[in-house]
Amino acid sequence: IKLLSLNWELISNYIKDKVFYLDPHTKEYSGEKKLLKGWCGALHKIAKILIGDFIHTLTGFPCFVEHYDNCYDLRTRIFFTISLFRKILPIGFKGGLTWVVDRGIYGLETLDELVGPDNYLITWEKDYKKGGWNDNKESYKILLRIPKNNSADIDIFTCEYQYERWPKNEKYTRIIVRVTNPKGNTIEVSILSSNPFLSYDKIITRSEEHTSELQSH
Repeated sequence: IKLLSLNWELISNYIKDKVFYLDPHTKEYSGEKKLLKGWCGALHKIAKILIGDFIHTLTGFPCFVEHYDNCYDLRTRIFFTISLFRKILPIGFKGGLTWVVDRGIYGLETLDELVGPDNYLITWEKDYKKGGWNDNKESYKILLRIPKNNSADIDIFTCEYQYERWPKNEKYTRIIVRVTNPKGNTIEVSILSSNPFLSYDKIITRSEEHTSELQSH
């Protein structure tokens, strides 16, 4: 915690808001401890794994990491990680944090528990199928500029979106986005947000970090 607190002091002047990416990484564990086995994506098989829940800023500054074995999934671990992260934050910075997390956080009970003035959540709606778009409803348009491996090589995605209160939990806004890639292929995705203070444009662009679904279509 002390080392991470010193790291926070180094990067805190570059942080303009309270939006953070929580990015879990799973690696094969090759040490001598008897850790639980789980799915290792890098190996495409079951192995002893070590999980690192990393927190970084919108601009890529690393803020925090906590390591786990496979005893808990992300829907449980997130509360442990957030609690530990807050220990390195100054008093005036502890509330109103927004977390951008991938679909591993999805679960109605967890999503409900994360709603409140201390935490807001932005995530993809898991297992969303086409059908949320309403042709009779007003829509809006923005452009996403997503870099490839070379940061100077930019793909431009056109996004049309609509929004509504999410029927499964009205504390969340559901943003239906139709994304068209440079080749002209279009997919439809759903983003959930509990932050009432961020504009819809910003919510969509804040979700850029988890765009593997967009880049693969």
